[in-house]
Amino acid sequence: MTQFPSLQPEGGVFNSSPEAPHDTPSKSRVLKFSIIAVSAVILLFALAVVWEAFFSPRARSDFETRENYEQAVKGMKEFEDRMTADTYGGKTPQETLDMFIDAIEKDDIDLAVKYVYWDGGRASIDNREAMREGIVLAKNEGNLQETLELLKEMKELDNDNSNYSRWFGIKNKEGLIEYSVILRFNTHSGVWKIESM
Repeated sequence: MTQFPSLQPEGGVFNSSPEAPHDTPSKSRVLKFSIIAVSAVILLFALAVVWEAFFSPRARSDFETRENYEQAVKGMKEFEDRMTADTYGGKTPQETLDMFIDAIEKDDIDLAVKYVYWDGGRASIDNREAMREGIVLAKNEGNLQETLELLKEMKELDNDNSNYSRWFGIKNKEGLIEYSVILRFNTHSGVWKIESM
């Protein structure tokens, strides 16, 4: 059998030379690893906080809720500003009705429709346009004077009146209302407006 020469002297310990690398990590390597680990934990924590605050479903829902609330507050402010600025009308329902009749008699249709209730919404815009068209149609058909005479005859009715709404009308012999006008109080500007006719 072939014998191989020994790689280490007899009785010697393998890798026992003083120049051999040590298996234990140095203090600087432990410090670097600790800094990296702590930095990674801080970074993960920061990412979790950012995710929870801005990108999580709950954060997005909170953001949408806050945005909707701010839009509602802005819309309410704009509504109140429009209503406060609408000062066309009288301090009493009768005064508003008289002002409306006077504007039509002076052929000032633009002024007359300003006495019609308006809150900036689609319905009130349509109501003013319908009133304008009705006045022009009555004028063109020669019925405007008859309409004005009916308006002048109207008296305040007792039914369905409140602090914010008044009915004016003409009753027939049976006591039924034939013609009516409903006026509504604009609490923001303190004037009465014509709601329907």
